[in-house]
Amino acid sequence: PTRRSSDLDGRHLLVSREGSLLIVEPDGTHERVVLADPPGGGVLEADWSPDGRWIVLSAPEASGHGQFDAMYLMRVGGGDVFFLGSGFGPDWRPEAP
Repeated sequence: PTRRSSDLDGRHLLVSREGSLLIVEPDGTHERVVLADPPGGGVLEADWSPDGRWIVLSAPEASGHGQFDAMYLMRVGGGDVFFLGSGFGPDWRPEAP
């Protein structure tokens, strides 16, 4: 399935499709792959940092226990992917009390 997350100004979307992570414009044009070979075999969900420079993403936990997702951090421009730990659903915005 395809999952989407909009940046703060709404000009770009993060799209997880067939395991890869892409940045596209809202109308689906100007597609750019930012992560073609993600850890764990595929991106489950992703979200933008508030400043728009980073992406936090989840991928299947390599251990295969299925209880948690593995959480990773990467720059919007691509490059290294940093393991953060295990958790559920990446989200930069804190929950309301």
